[in-house]
Amino acid sequence: PPRSTLFPYTTLFRSQIYMTTKKNEEARSLLRLMTKKFPSHVQVWSMAAQHLYRTHQFDEARSLYTRAVAALPPRAHVEIISKFAQLELTFGDFEQGRSLYEKLVCTYSARVDIWLVYINQLIKQKDNSGARALFERVVASGAVNPRKMQPVFKRWLEFEREEGTLESVCAVEETCAGYYKERLGLSVLEGGEELN
Repeated sequence: PPRSTLFPYTTLFRSQIYMTTKKNEEARSLLRLMTKKFPSHVQVWSMAAQHLYRTHQFDEARSLYTRAVAALPPRAHVEIISKFAQLELTFGDFEQGRSLYEKLVCTYSARVDIWLVYINQLIKQKDNSGARALFERVVASGAVNPRKMQPVFKRWLEFEREEGTLESVCAVEETCAGYYKERLGLSVLEGGEELN
């Protein structure tokens, strides 16, 4: 392909250097140019969003979100919406970030990775009650294939061991055992072994 159509990773790296060295105007103009020249690349939109959120330009970041979703192909929507939701939770409006994640888990309720990213973001933001409610919701929803639920239960146990009590850890273990017994007809032993 012609040189001008190749994705310039060096330019993206240069914009990252501008952001790191607090040359915000240079980074902003370079990222604006790249979103126009390479609108189908998630990395460009992600980097531009990161810059806007870190420099507290929230209104411009939210308008960038609508442009990114319109410009990117549908297969990239999950990734970019998740990135904007993470940035919104971390730097912007917490409720706006939750709203974006809720949209994702409602649309793609069978994808464990989306549930786990959302849960981990809530834990990172110290929203323990929200994380617990989300753990319970993913288990109760039944949308996720039971054979893919192991990472959810593993993360829930880790979370309760760090933030919860002995009773909450036991409750999660009971929930896990009951879930697998009901869905797959399995009994789960303490070592993670399964009995038929």
